[in-house]
Amino acid sequence: MKVLLDTHVFIWMLNDADRISQNALGLLKDSENEVILSVASLWEILIKESLGKIKFHEPVEVIFEKAISTIELRIIPIEAAHVFELRKLPLHHKDPFDRILTAQAAYENAYIMTSDRLFDNYPVKTIW
Repeated sequence: MKVLLDTHVFIWMLNDADRISQNALGLLKDSENEVILSVASLWEILIKESLGKIKFHEPVEVIFEKAISTIELRIIPIEAAHVFELRKLPLHHKDPFDRILTAQAAYENAYIMTSDRLFDNYPVKTIW
């Protein structure tokens, strides 16, 4: 199964893994699953960090490299096809990060791992 992490799940993996559901943790540990992270999530994290909304004990780049080596995370770029997929999505809200993650999940035929029930309003599969 291909699993796209919502930004908050990646942040929790780094800072507060106890907040991740047991089901989600099991899926992350299963080597049969392909775990992907959008470059949009890195962008969102750096914005939140610069605004003081989140803090890390090390530079994000260092934490990011450790996370990639620990869970075999694959980073996906934002492709033109992902952006065009946005046309197919209803406008339930205007958060550009959630919208591009939704479009990427739809295009990549991936589940979104999220605790955010707002994603249930979109034509994508979610797991938590």
